[in-house]
Amino acid sequence: MTTKIIMPKLGETMEEGQIGKWLKKEGERVEKGQPLFEVVSDKANFEVESPATGFLRKILFEEGQTVPVTKIIGYIADSMEEQLPEETAAVSETASPYLEKKNRIKISPLARRLAEQKGIDISKIKGTGPGGRITKEDVEKFQSVAKTESREVPLSGIRKIIAERLSQSKRQAPHYYLQAEIDMSDTVRMREDLLTEEEKTSSAHLSYTDAIIRATALSLEQVPVLNSTYENGKLRSFKEVNIGVAVALQEGLVVPVIKDVAN
Repeated sequence: MTTKIIMPKLGETMEEGQIGKWLKKEGERVEKGQPLFEVVSDKANFEVESPATGFLRKILFEEGQTVPVTKIIGYIADSMEEQLPEETAAVSETASPYLEKKNRIKISPLARRLAEQKGIDISKIKGTGPGGRITKEDVEKFQSVAKTESREVPLSGIRKIIAERLSQSKRQAPHYYLQAEIDMSDTVRMREDLLTEEEKTSSAHLSYTDAIIRATALSLEQVPVLNSTYENGKLRSFKEVNIGVAVALQEGLVVPVIKDVAN
């Protein structure tokens, strides 16, 4: 018996989701309720559990691909010999027409070699040779034009969410900046007292950023009007203090949210 794995609808407004990561490989055994894959939506990241126990028989969409909700993205089967439904082949071969078209492109050997060296997709070049054949001059002309054009790089799901949230913060909330001198002597002494000998030589330790986050949370509790958002002509105040902290990693900027910091 086979069980369909579908792209779940994780919210009322969700129309599609990006497969962030498969947590199992084809052929691996999976238990019902065990995390099977990660979905990146326009709101957040979610782990999706396996709908059945068995083997991950087939993955139809790879990591990074965006899929409409309720679409089949894979199958779980009782065994790896289990026959899959006929529509599986149709989904798996959706990319083949492009590959066939690319292989049929007329191009001279010299032009093909030049395009490969420059990393140029020959399917985007219009050939001016006999029968639309792409020549060396066509490749060189395409490269010179491409240098003057801008390039758009699609953001991955989590990067897209971070960019949208930070931009939204700038657009929807008035920003102002205040400079002041603060005596941090007590904070320095407190930090030294709380640090263990092991933490003093470790990269994971109590930092001044931690103290600033805590002080910010207490300030927002004392002045609750600052812990508000302006929405549809109304001021919406929150009881819980949640603070996002921008952290630069090798993979890029992330903004984890610390919940209920004041407590």
